[in-house]
Amino acid sequence: MSAGTADKNPDFASVLEGLRASPCAASLVLSLSFFGFGAFARDLGLALWQLVFMAFSTWALPSIVIFTITMASGAGILVAALAVAVSAIRLMPMTIALMPYYTTEGLKRRWLFALAHFVAVTSYVEGLARLPSRDPATRTSYFLGFCVGVMLLATSAGVAGYLVAGATPKPIAIGLVFMTPMYFICGMAMTASSRFELLALALGFGLGSGLMFVVPEFSLALAGILGGGVSYALRALLKAKR
Repeated sequence: MSAGTADKNPDFASVLEGLRASPCAASLVLSLSFFGFGAFARDLGLALWQLVFMAFSTWALPSIVIFTITMASGAGILVAALAVAVSAIRLMPMTIALMPYYTTEGLKRRWLFALAHFVAVTSYVEGLARLPSRDPATRTSYFLGFCVGVMLLATSAGVAGYLVAGATPKPIAIGLVFMTPMYFICGMAMTASSRFELLALALGFGLGSGLMFVVPEFSLALAGILGGGVSYALRALLKAKR
C-alpha cells in the first residue's frame, strides 16, 4: 500500500461490529486482571483518576504494574519511566507482526498510530486469531472497534476493583493480575503455526524459571532471547540439511 492511498477513515459499521465482539474470553481474563490491579492500586494509595489515566495512556497492564510498584517503592519518575520503557520493548515485535494486517484498508496514518497504541498481549493474541479471516477492506476498522471495546471493559473492571478494594483480599487481587500472562502463554501456544514456535515457548518457560534464581533482573529477557534463538537456530539447521 502506498502512502498516497492511506486517506480513509474507519468504516463505522465495522467499528461497531468490533465493539460488539469485544466481550469475549480474552477481555474477560484481562478485565479480571484489571479488577485485581484496581484493588491493589487502592491499597498502594493511588487515586481513582490516576488508575483510569494509566489504563488509557499506558494500557499494557505489566507496564502499569511496573510503574506503580516502582513509584510506590520511592524511586523517582525517571527511574519508573525507564523501567516502563524497557518492559515495553517486548511490544515492538508484536506491533511489527500485526502491521501487515493493519495496512490493508488504507486508513489515514493517525488511525494506525491509534492501533499501535492498543498493541498489548490481548490485542496481539486476538489479532493473530481474528484478523487473517477478516475481509481486508474492513479488518482494520473492525479491530479498532474491538480494541476500544476491550479497553473500556478492562478499565471499567479496574474502576470496580478500586471501589471494592476493601472487600477483596490482597492475595486474590494480586493473583488476578497474573491471569493475563497465563492467558498470553496459552494463547501463543494455540496460535503457534509450527512446532518450532512451541519449542521456543517451552524453552523460554523452562529457562525463565531457572534464570529467575540466577539473574532475576534479566531472567525474562534472557529466557526469550535464548529460547527463541535456540529454536530459530534449530529450524535453520534442519532447513539447511534438506
